[in-house]
Amino acid sequence: MHKLLFFIGLIFSVSTIAAQPVNLNGKITAASDQAVSGAVVELVKLGLKDTTGTDGMYAINQTVNVIRPGMMPKSMTMIKGGMLQIRLNASGPIEVRMYGLHGNILKRNSVPNATAGLHTWNLDEGAAPGGMRIIHASIGDETRIFRYLTLGLNRVSGNSATKTVSLVDAPLSKAAADVDSLRVTAAGYAVKTVGLSSYSGTVNVTLATTGDKWGGLKNPPVKCAGCGKPQGITSGKKTIRSGGRDREYIIDIPRNYDPDKPYRFFYVSHWVNGNAEAMANNNYYALKTMANNANEPAIFLAASGIGGSWGEADHALFDDILAYVEENLCIDKTRVFAIGYSFGGMYTYSLSTNHQNIIRACVGIAPANYNIWLPNPKLKEPIAWMQIHGLQDELCRWVNDASKKTGGKFIVLEKATDNNCDIPPGDDFPVWQNGPHFCYEFNGCTEGYPVRICTNNGVHASAEKYKDSGESSSWVPREAWEFYMRF
Repeated sequence: MHKLLFFIGLIFSVSTIAAQPVNLNGKITAASDQAVSGAVVELVKLGLKDTTGTDGMYAINQTVNVIRPGMMPKSMTMIKGGMLQIRLNASGPIEVRMYGLHGNILKRNSVPNATAGLHTWNLDEGAAPGGMRIIHASIGDETRIFRYLTLGLNRVSGNSATKTVSLVDAPLSKAAADVDSLRVTAAGYAVKTVGLSSYSGTVNVTLATTGDKWGGLKNPPVKCAGCGKPQGITSGKKTIRSGGRDREYIIDIPRNYDPDKPYRFFYVSHWVNGNAEAMANNNYYALKTMANNANEPAIFLAASGIGGSWGEADHALFDDILAYVEENLCIDKTRVFAIGYSFGGMYTYSLSTNHQNIIRACVGIAPANYNIWLPNPKLKEPIAWMQIHGLQDELCRWVNDASKKTGGKFIVLEKATDNNCDIPPGDDFPVWQNGPHFCYEFNGCTEGYPVRICTNNGVHASAEKYKDSGESSSWVPREAWEFYMRF
């Protein structure tokens, strides 16, 4: 039977003064790999700074005294019998992670809106006995890290020693990520903040220029060649010649179309063995319903894949359709959007890898980065990306082959990398743990290029059935529409 392993005192308020050596260096560059001179590189918590020279290099080498708390905050009570106990005085988010000493995450639990009161986690459940672990507990914006020796329930008999854990010991693991932040500012570039897991080593940072090619998130619309002309296309089923064959599509134009008003344009792609009619019948993943409810009329277009599938020829199809629409209708060239589910999500992802200067934002619902034609090489340029994925998806798997980086997770990481976002250590960004669907947005992305991932515990159900418990309708259209409306 377990005795008290670690006790977090509520009476004592002990702090220690420790010497903290700092030995950081690196290079600050622009996206073009050009060195950025005059950039101010600052350790946020310690307040240490350096300025880059013409070579873009910086170095912060100094030993400072820091005050470190020896005890956990009063809201975190104790670990007893393998149970972590956290008491909240008011409601707020809690996240608890358990790491191995090599920084691999072993367990994670999160409660986005925990109620006031006592919350407990079984740290021994499923853990091998006798292993040292690092516990990373976040309560709101406050984080504490400490060591814990797992015993394994019913595996070890006898009493274990009582020990108080100091945060000074935390750097034994990558779990001590974000011990500080490195903030880089330079004229003409967006501020970039990078989390640090250590005060030593080389940290290179790439900066993005301020603003974006679209003119900001709420830029004025940009008219295409068809604006001001008589309406050249009517709603309904059409054909277009592309790649030497006739291709079918359905277009939906607002009833009170104004040839002088540049409309948002949505390119909507069906699942395998689907067709354009299926998209029209479900109101284009219900985005048309959202547009009508918001009094934001838009133009929707869905093409049919060859044999109900998508491939290389469909990149040319998108280009041909868009060129034809821009000549005959008035659309906003800075608000061309794409969305698709399953194979349509894979096609949407494929388009996103080489149409970054044409498509403003994409939403991929249950996509995969395998079994689909992809440009080679991909353009490593930013594009606003939102993804929706069920973690139990048996067809377009969240992780298909980690060694080959195939699966929905690696699409998200690719977009976060291309968009210069801050990626958590070990590529370990939060996903659904319990309750309804969970959305996470990466920090530090290039201005105008957000990356957002919404997960739940769903399988590869039809897109309209992505529902949370207790919801009468799918949450997917709402999340997708809100994402598009940022632009």
